[in-house]
Amino acid sequence: MASPSVPRRRLPLELQVQIISYLSVEDQIRAAEVSQTWCRIIKDSQSMRKSRYSSERTARGIHCLISTKSECFRCDVIDTSFREYYFQRNRLRNDNPFLDEPFFSPTAWNGEDPKLANWINRMEFDLFTSVPGLPRLTWRGTEYWGENITVRKFMEAMLKPVLEAEGGVAANGSLTFFIAINTIASAYSIDFYGRSSGNG
Repeated sequence: MASPSVPRRRLPLELQVQIISYLSVEDQIRAAEVSQTWCRIIKDSQSMRKSRYSSERTARGIHCLISTKSECFRCDVIDTSFREYYFQRNRLRNDNPFLDEPFFSPTAWNGEDPKLANWINRMEFDLFTSVPGLPRLTWRGTEYWGENITVRKFMEAMLKPVLEAEGGVAANGSLTFFIAINTIASAYSIDFYGRSSGNG
């Protein structure tokens, strides 16, 4: 005898909010792609938003999409205009909301944490690349980036000098990150075979 069908019941929104509030940053990143409701909960929660910025001494105030763990984030460039983003080896959807959140913690600029603003402005951002003829580049704090730059726009700013290299030799490759005290170093590795290799 067949079992009677049981109508699907959604958890009350209040309960979903409570459950999601316990998620780690890594799980928030993945949960934001599950449904529009979860994405909205994760984006709108002030406490969860604050948790997405590193408190570690090495990269305090930087979005955890990059700074949670060295080399956990990678941006692959395919034919100059197409991007694929990976977090801990898992591919992110291009519309993942974390990509369009501020790269620097907003608490540094809204008067809530002026010491954090000073810290960020002392940080160096270094780019190492295997692009022939392109030297190592170094930027410092918001003098170059601006206070409200998003994670996605930060990627593009890092990639710009590489993609503008003479001859367009860097059409395909991977941008990865390495966290050190007062420094976020990135490395761009060229894939000469026309497909992103995934190695930093």
